[in-house]
Amino acid sequence: MSTPVEPIAAAHHFLAGCVQAGMRHVVLSPGSRSTPLTVAAADVEGLDFSIHLDERTAAFVALGRARVSGVPVGVV
Repeated sequence: MSTPVEPIAAAHHFLAGCVQAGMRHVVLSPGSRSTPLTVAAADVEGLDFSIHLDERTAAFVALGRARVSGVPVGVV
């Protein structure tokens, strides 16, 4: 039986993989279900983040950043 992975550690590995694939920014709309990704985003090297409380606004900010930079932007 394998040991369970801590959610924040799993989120950190996921976001680190996204950075390796070219993502440099993530737009966060924090909530209780996204806590592991939100906490991990602060610790991943090479990943910048911004916080927007409204999910719709976060999506449009991410879309605008991606269109201007030509680089994928994550939304949590």
